[in-house]
Amino acid sequence: MMLLDRLDEILGQCTIRGTVHTSITGVTDVVGNVMPGMMYIAIHGTKFDGHSCIAEAIRKGASAVCVQTGSNYEPHNYWQGAWVEVPDTRLALAVLAKNVSASVRHAVDSLVWIGVTGTNGKTTVANLIVTMLRKCNMRAACIGTIGVDYVDASGKPMLRPTGYTTPHAPVLYDLAVEFVKNGITHVVMEVSSHALHQHRVAGISYAVAVFTNLTHDHLDYHGTMENYAMAKQKLFTGLPRTSWAVISTVGPDHETMVQHCRAHVELVRIGNIRADRGGSAFTVQSRSDRFFSTHHLHTTLLGDFNAVNVGLAFRAVTHLTPKTDVLEEIASNLKPPPGRLEQIQLPNGSVAVVDYAHTPDALEKALQTLRPLTNHLVVVFGCGGNRDATKRGPMGRIAEQQADVVIITSDNPRDEDPLAIIDDVRSGMASANKAHVEPDRERAIRYALRISGSESIILIAGKGHEAYQEVAGLKMPFSDRDVVRNSINPETV
Repeated sequence: MMLLDRLDEILGQCTIRGTVHTSITGVTDVVGNVMPGMMYIAIHGTKFDGHSCIAEAIRKGASAVCVQTGSNYEPHNYWQGAWVEVPDTRLALAVLAKNVSASVRHAVDSLVWIGVTGTNGKTTVANLIVTMLRKCNMRAACIGTIGVDYVDASGKPMLRPTGYTTPHAPVLYDLAVEFVKNGITHVVMEVSSHALHQHRVAGISYAVAVFTNLTHDHLDYHGTMENYAMAKQKLFTGLPRTSWAVISTVGPDHETMVQHCRAHVELVRIGNIRADRGGSAFTVQSRSDRFFSTHHLHTTLLGDFNAVNVGLAFRAVTHLTPKTDVLEEIASNLKPPPGRLEQIQLPNGSVAVVDYAHTPDALEKALQTLRPLTNHLVVVFGCGGNRDATKRGPMGRIAEQQADVVIITSDNPRDEDPLAIIDDVRSGMASANKAHVEPDRERAIRYALRISGSESIILIAGKGHEAYQEVAGLKMPFSDRDVVRNSINPETV
Protein backbone atom coordinates (compact mmCIF):
# COMPACT_ATOMS: atom_id res chain seq x y z
CA MET A 1 0.00 0.00 0.00
CA MET A 2 1.39 3.40 -1.00
CA LEU A 3 0.45 6.85 0.27
CA LEU A 4 -0.22 9.39 -2.46
CA ASP A 5 1.61 12.12 -0.56
CA ARG A 6 4.84 10.18 -1.32
CA LEU A 7 4.40 10.58 -5.08
CA ASP A 8 6.66 13.63 -5.31
CA GLU A 9 9.38 11.61 -3.61
CA ILE A 10 8.85 8.56 -5.86
CA LEU A 11 8.11 10.16 -9.22
CA GLY A 12 9.80 13.51 -8.97
CA GLN A 13 7.92 15.87 -11.27
CA CYS A 14 4.17 15.47 -10.84
CA THR A 15 1.05 17.50 -10.06
CA ILE A 16 -1.60 16.19 -7.66
CA ARG A 17 -5.13 17.51 -7.33
CA GLY A 18 -7.89 16.27 -5.10
CA THR A 19 -7.44 13.94 -2.15
CA VAL A 20 -3.73 13.66 -1.36
CA HIS A 21 -3.75 11.96 2.05
CA THR A 22 -4.98 8.60 0.86
CA SER A 23 -3.49 5.26 -0.05
CA ILE A 24 -3.59 3.12 -3.15
CA THR A 25 -3.58 -0.67 -3.08
CA GLY A 26 -2.20 -1.22 -6.57
CA VAL A 27 -1.63 0.30 -10.00
CA THR A 28 -2.72 -0.80 -13.46
CA ASP A 29 -2.97 0.54 -16.99
CA VAL A 30 -5.65 -2.01 -17.92
CA VAL A 31 -9.11 -0.70 -17.04
CA GLY A 32 -10.46 -4.25 -16.82
CA ASN A 33 -8.05 -4.91 -13.92
CA VAL A 34 -9.12 -1.89 -11.86
CA MET A 35 -10.38 -2.73 -8.38
CA PRO A 36 -11.48 -0.40 -5.56
CA GLY A 37 -8.53 1.44 -4.05
CA MET A 38 -6.26 1.15 -7.09
CA MET A 39 -4.67 3.83 -9.25
CA TYR A 40 -5.54 3.73 -12.94
CA ILE A 41 -2.67 4.97 -15.13
CA ALA A 42 -3.80 6.17 -18.56
CA ILE A 43 -1.33 5.46 -21.36
CA HIS A 44 -1.63 6.84 -24.87
CA GLY A 45 -0.41 3.91 -26.98
CA THR A 46 0.21 3.56 -30.69
CA LYS A 47 -3.24 2.08 -31.31
CA PHE A 48 -5.32 2.97 -28.25
CA ASP A 49 -5.55 5.90 -25.84
CA GLY A 50 -6.09 4.72 -22.27
CA HIS A 51 -7.33 8.18 -21.31
CA SER A 52 -10.63 7.26 -22.94
CA CYS A 53 -11.20 4.69 -20.17
CA ILE A 54 -10.87 7.08 -17.23
CA ALA A 55 -14.62 7.30 -16.56
CA GLU A 56 -14.87 3.51 -16.49
CA ALA A 57 -11.90 3.25 -14.11
CA ILE A 58 -13.60 5.70 -11.75
CA ARG A 59 -16.87 3.72 -11.92
CA LYS A 60 -14.93 0.61 -10.94
CA GLY A 61 -13.63 2.29 -7.78
CA ALA A 62 -10.22 3.72 -8.65
CA SER A 63 -9.03 5.94 -5.82
CA ALA A 64 -6.58 7.77 -8.07
CA VAL A 65 -6.07 8.44 -11.78
CA CYS A 66 -2.74 9.25 -13.40
CA VAL A 67 -2.77 11.11 -16.73
CA GLN A 68 -0.21 12.45 -19.17
CA THR A 69 0.46 16.18 -18.89
CA GLY A 70 -1.23 17.92 -21.80
CA SER A 71 -3.77 15.15 -22.36
CA ASN A 72 -6.67 17.65 -22.00
CA TYR A 73 -8.53 15.30 -19.67
CA GLU A 74 -9.86 16.88 -16.48
CA PRO A 75 -11.38 15.31 -13.32
CA HIS A 76 -15.13 15.52 -12.79
CA ASN A 77 -16.15 17.94 -10.06
CA TYR A 78 -18.07 15.26 -8.18
CA TRP A 79 -15.19 12.82 -7.95
CA GLN A 80 -13.44 12.65 -4.56
CA GLY A 81 -10.30 10.80 -5.63
CA ALA A 82 -6.80 12.00 -6.52
CA TRP A 83 -5.87 13.28 -9.98
CA VAL A 84 -2.19 12.98 -10.84
CA GLU A 85 -0.50 14.50 -13.87
CA VAL A 86 2.97 13.36 -14.96
CA PRO A 87 5.15 14.04 -18.03
CA ASP A 88 5.29 10.33 -18.93
CA THR A 89 2.64 7.87 -17.75
CA ARG A 90 4.62 4.85 -19.04
CA LEU A 91 7.51 5.76 -16.76
CA ALA A 92 5.09 6.41 -13.90
CA LEU A 93 3.58 2.94 -14.39
CA ALA A 94 6.96 1.23 -14.08
CA VAL A 95 8.08 3.25 -11.06
CA LEU A 96 4.78 3.04 -9.17
CA ALA A 97 4.23 -0.65 -9.92
CA LYS A 98 7.51 -1.36 -8.14
CA ASN A 99 6.86 0.96 -5.20
CA VAL A 100 3.20 0.17 -4.57
CA SER A 101 4.20 -2.12 -1.70
CA ALA A 102 7.31 -3.00 0.29
CA SER A 103 6.97 -6.67 -0.67
CA VAL A 104 7.08 -5.91 -4.40
CA ARG A 105 10.01 -3.51 -3.99
CA HIS A 106 11.89 -6.06 -1.88
CA ALA A 107 11.29 -8.84 -4.42
CA VAL A 108 12.51 -6.78 -7.37
CA ASP A 109 15.59 -5.50 -5.55
CA SER A 110 16.56 -8.83 -4.00
CA LEU A 111 16.87 -10.65 -7.33
CA VAL A 112 20.04 -10.65 -9.43
CA TRP A 113 18.95 -9.44 -12.89
CA ILE A 114 20.76 -10.22 -16.14
CA GLY A 115 19.47 -8.36 -19.21
CA VAL A 116 20.06 -9.40 -22.82
CA THR A 117 19.31 -7.10 -25.75
CA GLY A 118 20.03 -7.02 -29.48
CA THR A 119 18.16 -7.72 -32.71
CA ASN A 120 19.10 -11.38 -33.04
CA GLY A 121 20.33 -13.92 -30.52
CA LYS A 122 18.50 -12.63 -27.43
CA THR A 123 16.54 -15.82 -26.85
CA THR A 124 19.51 -18.11 -27.42
CA VAL A 125 21.89 -16.11 -25.23
CA ALA A 126 19.33 -15.74 -22.43
CA ASN A 127 18.55 -19.46 -22.43
CA LEU A 128 22.23 -20.40 -22.52
CA ILE A 129 22.91 -18.15 -19.52
CA VAL A 130 20.03 -19.71 -17.58
CA THR A 131 21.27 -23.22 -18.39
CA MET A 132 24.80 -22.38 -17.24
CA LEU A 133 23.56 -20.80 -14.01
CA ARG A 134 21.41 -23.83 -13.23
CA LYS A 135 24.31 -26.18 -13.88
CA CYS A 136 26.25 -24.10 -11.34
CA ASN A 137 23.45 -24.87 -8.83
CA MET A 138 21.94 -21.39 -8.98
CA ARG A 139 18.16 -20.94 -8.86
CA ALA A 140 17.60 -19.09 -12.14
CA ALA A 141 14.50 -18.04 -14.08
CA CYS A 142 14.20 -16.83 -17.67
CA ILE A 143 11.81 -14.26 -19.17
CA GLY A 144 11.66 -13.83 -22.92
CA THR A 145 10.19 -14.66 -26.30
CA ILE A 146 9.48 -18.27 -25.38
CA GLY A 147 7.79 -17.23 -22.11
CA VAL A 148 8.52 -17.48 -18.39
CA ASP A 149 10.64 -20.48 -17.47
CA TYR A 150 11.62 -21.55 -13.95
CA VAL A 151 11.42 -24.44 -11.52
CA ASP A 152 9.16 -23.77 -8.53
CA ALA A 153 9.89 -24.52 -4.88
CA SER A 154 8.46 -28.05 -5.19
CA GLY A 155 10.72 -28.88 -8.14
CA LYS A 156 7.98 -28.55 -10.77
CA PRO A 157 9.08 -26.98 -14.10
CA MET A 158 7.01 -23.91 -14.91
CA LEU A 159 6.73 -22.59 -18.49
CA ARG A 160 4.04 -20.22 -19.67
CA PRO A 161 3.75 -17.45 -22.28
CA THR A 162 3.47 -13.77 -21.40
CA GLY A 163 2.45 -12.37 -24.79
CA TYR A 164 5.49 -10.10 -24.96
CA THR A 165 9.24 -10.62 -25.20
CA THR A 166 9.51 -8.30 -22.18
CA PRO A 167 6.30 -8.05 -20.10
CA HIS A 168 4.79 -4.76 -18.99
CA ALA A 169 5.93 -3.51 -15.61
CA PRO A 170 2.99 -4.69 -13.40
CA VAL A 171 3.25 -8.22 -14.86
CA LEU A 172 7.02 -8.17 -14.54
CA TYR A 173 6.93 -7.18 -10.87
CA ASP A 174 4.26 -9.76 -10.08
CA LEU A 175 6.65 -12.30 -11.58
CA ALA A 176 9.42 -11.01 -9.30
CA VAL A 177 7.25 -11.68 -6.24
CA GLU A 178 6.42 -15.14 -7.60
CA PHE A 179 10.10 -15.89 -8.20
CA VAL A 180 11.16 -14.90 -4.68
CA LYS A 181 8.39 -17.01 -3.14
CA ASN A 182 9.77 -19.99 -5.08
CA GLY A 183 13.39 -19.48 -4.09
CA ILE A 184 14.64 -17.98 -7.36
CA THR A 185 17.76 -15.85 -6.94
CA HIS A 186 18.73 -14.94 -10.55
CA VAL A 187 16.55 -13.74 -13.44
CA VAL A 188 17.76 -13.64 -17.03
CA MET A 189 15.54 -11.46 -19.20
CA GLU A 190 15.37 -10.61 -22.88
CA VAL A 191 15.01 -6.82 -22.96
CA SER A 192 13.36 -5.64 -26.17
CA SER A 193 13.75 -2.22 -27.75
CA HIS A 194 10.01 -1.64 -27.25
CA ALA A 195 10.36 -2.35 -23.53
CA LEU A 196 13.28 0.05 -23.21
CA HIS A 197 11.57 2.80 -25.16
CA GLN A 198 8.36 2.35 -23.14
CA HIS A 199 10.15 2.27 -19.75
CA ARG A 200 8.74 -1.18 -18.89
CA VAL A 201 11.95 -2.11 -17.06
CA ALA A 202 12.71 1.28 -15.51
CA GLY A 203 12.68 -0.07 -11.94
CA ILE A 204 15.23 -2.85 -12.49
CA SER A 205 18.92 -2.70 -11.63
CA TYR A 206 20.99 -5.19 -13.64
CA ALA A 207 24.13 -6.94 -12.44
CA VAL A 208 25.05 -7.85 -16.03
CA ALA A 209 23.71 -6.58 -19.37
CA VAL A 210 24.56 -8.24 -22.70
CA PHE A 211 24.47 -6.79 -26.22
CA THR A 212 24.33 -9.25 -29.14
CA ASN A 213 23.99 -7.16 -32.34
CA LEU A 214 21.90 -4.55 -34.11
CA THR A 215 20.41 -5.19 -37.55
CA HIS A 216 17.33 -4.19 -39.58
CA ASP A 217 14.10 -4.70 -37.61
CA HIS A 218 11.23 -2.84 -35.93
CA LEU A 219 11.54 0.26 -38.11
CA ASP A 220 7.75 0.36 -38.25
CA TYR A 221 7.95 1.36 -34.59
CA HIS A 222 11.26 3.23 -34.21
CA GLY A 223 11.30 4.89 -37.62
CA THR A 224 15.08 4.89 -38.13
CA MET A 225 18.02 2.67 -37.25
CA GLU A 226 19.41 5.53 -35.16
CA ASN A 227 16.26 5.62 -33.01
CA TYR A 228 16.37 1.83 -32.75
CA ALA A 229 19.98 1.97 -31.53
CA MET A 230 19.16 4.71 -29.01
CA ALA A 231 16.41 2.53 -27.53
CA LYS A 232 18.84 -0.37 -27.11
CA GLN A 233 21.45 1.95 -25.62
CA LYS A 234 19.14 2.75 -22.68
CA LEU A 235 19.89 -0.65 -21.15
CA PHE A 236 23.55 0.28 -20.81
CA THR A 237 23.34 3.97 -19.91
CA GLY A 238 21.12 2.97 -16.97
CA LEU A 239 23.55 0.44 -15.48
CA PRO A 240 25.01 1.09 -12.00
CA ARG A 241 28.78 1.63 -11.82
CA THR A 242 29.32 -1.75 -10.18
CA SER A 243 27.60 -3.69 -12.98
CA TRP A 244 29.05 -5.23 -16.13
CA ALA A 245 28.16 -4.54 -19.76
CA VAL A 246 29.17 -7.52 -21.90
CA ILE A 247 29.29 -6.29 -25.49
CA SER A 248 29.79 -8.24 -28.71
CA THR A 249 32.10 -6.40 -31.10
CA VAL A 250 30.35 -7.87 -34.17
CA GLY A 251 29.24 -4.84 -36.20
CA PRO A 252 29.89 -1.12 -35.58
CA ASP A 253 26.96 -0.52 -33.22
CA HIS A 254 28.75 -1.85 -30.15
CA GLU A 255 30.40 1.57 -29.87
CA THR A 256 26.99 3.22 -29.57
CA MET A 257 26.03 0.88 -26.73
CA VAL A 258 29.00 1.80 -24.56
CA GLN A 259 28.69 5.57 -24.99
CA HIS A 260 27.74 7.15 -21.65
CA CYS A 261 27.82 3.73 -19.94
CA ARG A 262 28.99 4.14 -16.34
CA ALA A 263 29.39 0.41 -15.67
CA HIS A 264 32.41 -1.77 -16.35
CA VAL A 265 32.53 -2.57 -20.06
CA GLU A 266 33.78 -5.89 -21.40
CA LEU A 267 34.23 -6.16 -25.17
CA VAL A 268 33.95 -9.72 -26.47
CA ARG A 269 35.41 -10.94 -29.76
CA ILE A 270 34.98 -14.45 -31.15
CA GLY A 271 37.74 -15.75 -33.43
CA ASN A 272 39.44 -18.81 -34.92
CA ILE A 273 36.10 -20.50 -35.61
CA ARG A 274 36.51 -24.04 -36.95
CA ALA A 275 33.10 -25.41 -37.88
CA ASP A 276 31.64 -28.67 -39.18
CA ARG A 277 28.35 -30.57 -38.92
CA GLY A 278 29.12 -31.37 -35.29
CA GLY A 279 29.44 -27.74 -34.18
CA SER A 280 32.46 -25.50 -33.83
CA ALA A 281 35.59 -24.77 -31.82
CA PHE A 282 36.55 -21.13 -31.26
CA THR A 283 38.35 -18.63 -29.04
CA VAL A 284 36.70 -16.01 -26.83
CA GLN A 285 38.80 -12.89 -26.36
CA SER A 286 37.64 -10.38 -23.76
CA ARG A 287 39.05 -7.04 -22.71
CA SER A 288 38.04 -4.41 -20.23
CA ASP A 289 39.69 -1.75 -18.10
CA ARG A 290 40.46 -4.54 -15.60
CA PHE A 291 41.63 -7.54 -17.63
CA PHE A 292 42.34 -9.21 -20.95
CA SER A 293 41.50 -12.89 -21.29
CA THR A 294 41.36 -15.68 -23.90
CA HIS A 295 39.35 -18.89 -23.57
CA HIS A 296 39.06 -21.84 -25.94
CA LEU A 297 35.54 -23.23 -26.22
CA HIS A 298 33.62 -25.82 -28.21
CA THR A 299 29.90 -26.00 -28.92
CA THR A 300 27.59 -28.41 -30.69
CA LEU A 301 25.38 -25.50 -31.77
CA LEU A 302 25.58 -24.85 -35.51
CA GLY A 303 26.73 -21.57 -37.02
CA ASP A 304 29.34 -18.89 -36.46
CA PHE A 305 26.65 -16.71 -34.87
CA ASN A 306 26.04 -19.42 -32.27
CA ALA A 307 29.74 -19.37 -31.42
CA VAL A 308 29.18 -15.68 -30.63
CA ASN A 309 26.05 -16.51 -28.61
CA VAL A 310 27.86 -19.15 -26.55
CA GLY A 311 30.84 -16.84 -26.03
CA LEU A 312 28.63 -14.00 -24.79
CA ALA A 313 26.72 -16.29 -22.43
CA PHE A 314 29.98 -17.71 -21.10
CA ARG A 315 31.44 -14.27 -20.41
CA ALA A 316 28.22 -13.01 -18.79
CA VAL A 317 28.14 -15.91 -16.34
CA THR A 318 31.80 -15.43 -15.37
CA HIS A 319 30.70 -12.23 -13.63
CA LEU A 320 28.21 -14.21 -11.54
CA THR A 321 30.35 -17.18 -10.50
CA PRO A 322 34.12 -17.72 -10.31
CA LYS A 323 33.87 -21.31 -11.62
CA THR A 324 35.48 -20.56 -15.00
CA ASP A 325 36.85 -24.08 -15.57
CA VAL A 326 33.43 -25.60 -14.88
CA LEU A 327 31.79 -23.08 -17.21
CA GLU A 328 34.10 -24.07 -20.08
CA GLU A 329 32.96 -27.68 -19.71
CA ILE A 330 29.30 -26.65 -19.43
CA ALA A 331 29.58 -24.50 -22.57
CA SER A 332 30.64 -27.54 -24.58
CA ASN A 333 27.37 -29.35 -23.81
CA LEU A 334 24.82 -26.58 -24.28
CA LYS A 335 21.74 -27.17 -26.42
CA PRO A 336 19.81 -24.53 -28.38
CA PRO A 337 16.39 -23.37 -27.15
CA PRO A 338 13.31 -24.62 -29.03
CA GLY A 339 12.98 -23.37 -32.60
CA ARG A 340 16.55 -22.10 -32.91
CA LEU A 341 18.22 -24.09 -35.71
CA GLU A 342 16.31 -27.06 -34.32
CA GLN A 343 17.03 -30.12 -36.44
CA ILE A 344 14.46 -32.82 -37.27
CA GLN A 345 15.79 -35.86 -39.08
CA LEU A 346 13.52 -37.07 -41.89
CA PRO A 347 13.06 -40.69 -43.05
CA ASN A 348 14.62 -40.10 -46.48
CA GLY A 349 17.88 -38.86 -44.94
CA SER A 350 17.17 -35.15 -45.35
CA VAL A 351 17.01 -32.75 -42.42
CA ALA A 352 14.41 -30.09 -41.60
CA VAL A 353 15.75 -27.15 -39.62
CA VAL A 354 13.20 -24.97 -37.80
CA ASP A 355 14.42 -21.49 -36.90
CA TYR A 356 12.98 -18.21 -35.65
CA ALA A 357 14.89 -16.14 -38.25
CA HIS A 358 12.52 -13.34 -39.22
CA THR A 359 14.90 -10.50 -40.07
CA PRO A 360 17.22 -10.12 -43.09
CA ASP A 361 20.33 -10.62 -40.96
CA ALA A 362 18.99 -13.67 -39.12
CA LEU A 363 17.77 -15.32 -42.34
CA GLU A 364 21.10 -14.70 -44.02
CA LYS A 365 23.07 -16.12 -41.08
CA ALA A 366 20.87 -19.23 -40.91
CA LEU A 367 21.24 -19.86 -44.64
CA GLN A 368 24.99 -19.21 -44.57
CA THR A 369 25.33 -21.70 -41.73
CA LEU A 370 23.50 -24.43 -43.65
CA ARG A 371 24.83 -23.66 -47.15
CA PRO A 372 28.20 -25.48 -46.78
CA LEU A 373 26.47 -28.59 -45.41
CA THR A 374 24.38 -29.48 -48.47
CA ASN A 375 24.14 -29.25 -52.25
CA HIS A 376 20.36 -28.86 -52.05
CA LEU A 377 19.23 -26.11 -49.67
CA VAL A 378 15.51 -25.37 -49.53
CA VAL A 379 14.08 -22.41 -47.62
CA VAL A 380 10.47 -21.86 -46.57
CA PHE A 381 9.72 -18.43 -45.14
CA GLY A 382 7.38 -15.44 -45.09
CA CYS A 383 7.16 -11.99 -43.53
CA GLY A 384 4.81 -10.72 -40.84
CA GLY A 385 1.85 -8.50 -41.60
CA ASN A 386 1.39 -5.07 -39.98
CA ARG A 387 5.10 -4.97 -39.22
CA ASP A 388 8.21 -3.44 -40.80
CA ALA A 389 7.54 -3.88 -44.53
CA THR A 390 10.95 -2.55 -45.60
CA LYS A 391 12.65 -5.84 -44.70
CA ARG A 392 10.48 -7.96 -47.04
CA GLY A 393 12.34 -7.29 -50.30
CA PRO A 394 15.80 -7.76 -48.74
CA MET A 395 14.70 -11.11 -47.28
CA GLY A 396 13.56 -12.24 -50.73
CA ARG A 397 16.91 -11.24 -52.20
CA ILE A 398 18.85 -13.07 -49.47
CA ALA A 399 16.79 -16.24 -49.90
CA GLU A 400 17.33 -16.21 -53.67
CA GLN A 401 21.09 -15.72 -53.30
CA GLN A 402 21.64 -18.39 -50.66
CA ALA A 403 19.12 -21.19 -51.34
CA ASP A 404 18.61 -23.57 -54.24
CA VAL A 405 14.83 -23.60 -53.81
CA VAL A 406 12.82 -20.67 -52.41
CA ILE A 407 9.29 -21.24 -51.13
CA ILE A 408 7.50 -18.07 -50.00
CA THR A 409 4.53 -18.48 -47.68
CA SER A 410 2.65 -16.74 -44.85
CA ASP A 411 4.06 -15.85 -41.44
CA ASN A 412 1.51 -14.15 -39.17
CA PRO A 413 -0.15 -12.06 -41.93
CA ARG A 414 -2.40 -10.41 -39.32
CA ASP A 415 -4.62 -7.87 -41.11
CA GLU A 416 -2.73 -7.82 -44.41
CA ASP A 417 -3.40 -9.82 -47.57
CA PRO A 418 -0.90 -12.73 -47.53
CA LEU A 419 -0.41 -12.53 -51.30
CA ALA A 420 0.38 -8.80 -51.08
CA ILE A 421 3.06 -9.54 -48.48
CA ILE A 422 4.46 -12.29 -50.71
CA ASP A 423 4.59 -9.83 -53.64
CA ASP A 424 6.65 -7.47 -51.44
CA VAL A 425 9.07 -10.31 -50.72
CA ARG A 426 9.34 -11.24 -54.42
CA SER A 427 10.03 -7.58 -55.33
CA GLY A 428 13.53 -7.99 -53.92
CA MET A 429 14.35 -10.99 -56.09
CA ALA A 430 16.14 -10.82 -59.43
CA SER A 431 14.07 -13.74 -60.77
CA ALA A 432 10.86 -13.69 -58.78
CA ASN A 433 9.26 -16.31 -61.03
CA LYS A 434 11.71 -18.91 -59.71
CA ALA A 435 10.14 -18.72 -56.26
CA HIS A 436 7.38 -21.17 -55.41
CA VAL A 437 4.45 -19.30 -53.87
CA GLU A 438 2.13 -21.07 -51.43
CA PRO A 439 0.31 -18.80 -48.92
CA ASP A 440 -0.89 -21.82 -46.90
CA ARG A 441 2.06 -22.40 -44.59
CA GLU A 442 1.30 -26.06 -43.88
CA ARG A 443 1.07 -26.84 -47.60
CA ALA A 444 4.30 -24.92 -48.21
CA ILE A 445 6.16 -27.02 -45.62
CA ARG A 446 4.72 -30.27 -46.96
CA TYR A 447 5.75 -29.27 -50.48
CA ALA A 448 9.31 -28.60 -49.29
CA LEU A 449 9.47 -32.01 -47.63
CA ARG A 450 8.07 -33.69 -50.72
CA ILE A 451 10.73 -32.28 -53.09
CA SER A 452 13.62 -33.01 -50.71
CA GLY A 453 16.23 -35.65 -51.44
CA SER A 454 18.47 -37.67 -49.18
CA GLU A 455 21.07 -34.88 -48.98
CA SER A 456 18.64 -31.96 -48.71
CA ILE A 457 18.39 -29.48 -45.86
CA ILE A 458 15.06 -27.65 -45.52
CA LEU A 459 15.20 -24.41 -43.53
CA ILE A 460 11.75 -23.47 -42.24
CA ALA A 461 12.26 -19.91 -41.05
CA GLY A 462 10.30 -17.25 -39.21
CA LYS A 463 8.24 -18.92 -36.50
CA GLY A 464 10.62 -21.15 -34.58
CA HIS A 465 9.00 -22.01 -31.23
CA GLU A 466 5.72 -20.22 -32.00
CA ALA A 467 2.61 -22.37 -31.72
CA TYR A 468 0.21 -20.11 -33.60
CA GLN A 469 -0.46 -18.32 -36.88
CA GLU A 470 -1.87 -14.82 -36.35
CA VAL A 471 -4.59 -14.02 -38.90
CA ALA A 472 -7.11 -11.15 -38.75
CA GLY A 473 -6.77 -10.63 -35.02
CA LEU A 474 -6.93 -14.34 -34.15
CA LYS A 475 -4.11 -16.64 -33.09
CA MET A 476 -4.81 -19.96 -34.75
CA PRO A 477 -2.97 -23.03 -33.40
CA PHE A 478 -0.04 -23.78 -35.69
CA SER A 479 3.48 -25.14 -35.24
CA ASP A 480 6.16 -25.60 -37.89
CA ARG A 481 7.69 -28.36 -35.78
CA ASP A 482 4.38 -30.21 -35.48
CA VAL A 483 3.79 -30.02 -39.24
CA VAL A 484 7.21 -31.57 -39.89
CA ARG A 485 6.79 -34.29 -37.26
CA ASN A 486 3.30 -35.17 -38.45
CA SER A 487 4.59 -35.32 -42.01
CA ILE A 488 7.22 -37.93 -41.15
CA ASN A 489 4.45 -40.50 -41.62
CA PRO A 490 4.76 -41.23 -45.38
CA GLU A 491 0.99 -41.42 -45.73
CA THR A 492 0.61 -37.76 -44.82
CA VAL A 493 3.54 -36.29 -46.75
